[in-house]
Amino acid sequence: MLSLHQFGEAVGCDYTTASRLLSGERAPSTRLLARICKVYGLDEGDALRTLAADQENESTRLTVGFADWLRENVFSQSSDVTQVTSEGSLSESQ
Repeated sequence: MLSLHQFGEAVGCDYTTASRLLSGERAPSTRLLARICKVYGLDEGDALRTLAADQENESTRLTVGFADWLRENVFSQSSDVTQVTSEGSLSESQ
């Protein structure tokens, strides 16, 4: 299973940010969302729709739907990722 540290390293965020994303305490910036989708080969439109649904739910400030989406599409999958380098290019990692 993918660790918070591995996820953070792969997408260029701190593990504490990864933890907050996974718990629903924080929504990703558009830049971070794009990196997550690029690194893990996910549909950015699906992620944006999930975030939009969370924002429409005014009863909570949490992004629970996105957190569930992230767990399902990233953390429950294999640990093979494509890392985004600081220059924005991709590199394969195992």
